[in-house]
Amino acid sequence: MPLHILPSSLYSISSQEVANILLAGCKSLDSKLQQPLDQDGHSSPQKTNVLHKSPCREEVYQHLSPEHRVVLDWLSNLPDRVIEDVVRDFLEKLETDLLEDMDNKVILTLINIEKMKMNDFFFGVHSLMAVVQGFQLNSLHFTKRLWYCLWQYGEITSTKHLSDTLCSSLPGLSCLTSLTIPHVADDRIVYTVTRYLNSLITLDVSNSRVSDRGLRFFATDNTVAFHRPRSPSRSVIRNLEDMMEAAKYSQKTEILFQPQRAGCPKLEHLNLQSCDNVTEKGVIFVLEHLLHLKQLEYHQKSSVLEILIKWSSSLTDDERSRKVMNL
Repeated sequence: MPLHILPSSLYSISSQEVANILLAGCKSLDSKLQQPLDQDGHSSPQKTNVLHKSPCREEVYQHLSPEHRVVLDWLSNLPDRVIEDVVRDFLEKLETDLLEDMDNKVILTLINIEKMKMNDFFFGVHSLMAVVQGFQLNSLHFTKRLWYCLWQYGEITSTKHLSDTLCSSLPGLSCLTSLTIPHVADDRIVYTVTRYLNSLITLDVSNSRVSDRGLRFFATDNTVAFHRPRSPSRSVIRNLEDMMEAAKYSQKTEILFQPQRAGCPKLEHLNLQSCDNVTEKGVIFVLEHLLHLKQLEYHQKSSVLEILIKWSSSLTDDERSRKVMNL
């Protein structure tokens, strides 16, 4: 019996067309980006500012270029749920374009590397991540294969522009509940994730440079609950009057009252497969501090089960009875 094929819905067709226009626009914007140069005349990575809170859409708008503001104004006519579908179609189209005859493209890139500009390797991703900040998206729908393609071009150029892009844009996507960033993740990106993405439930950082040091960011600051606000100390209260008279009052108070790192307290699924810099100590640290963790993917020299058996054998009966996990 022949398969019954349903025609595409008008919504699906419209979403794909918007994604095609957005992809062309983001590629055009990326091609015009001017990268800062270091003293030797080489392209240097952009400095990412440490934000004290996730920026809203209005704050994002103020930091965009006039060309990017036009794209953001255009996207703002759509509901956030539709934006997420458009971004998914955008990334599917980009992945198809990159995978087409990829081996030949990589070889040609290596041959002509001296003639190419750094932003030739952005493929519209830089501008996409810039304009979607502030929208309430649950997922970005990057696939492992797409990240691998982008990572390969990053390895060719030996730059951290992709990492810089993620560190600067993720703070504006605080509603994400699922994030897949294999190959490109590192400790700096993990810090950004644990600081701003407090609603995250699923995180994939497999095949990356994440280390035990990065996993320590999953612990909350001062081991306090993420929903418990930090009260100002007595010394801060005594100095409030002086601070109000200071010229840089707003800057000082932002530093003193900046929110604590929550450490992804809702995280249930974590993928650490093929993270060569993660050891058994890092796995144990994650198991102790991510109280809602249900699934942990990791297998280097030892599996998660072997690590748990070895760890539990070193605990006393009283300590073992207090260790309750959801795995």
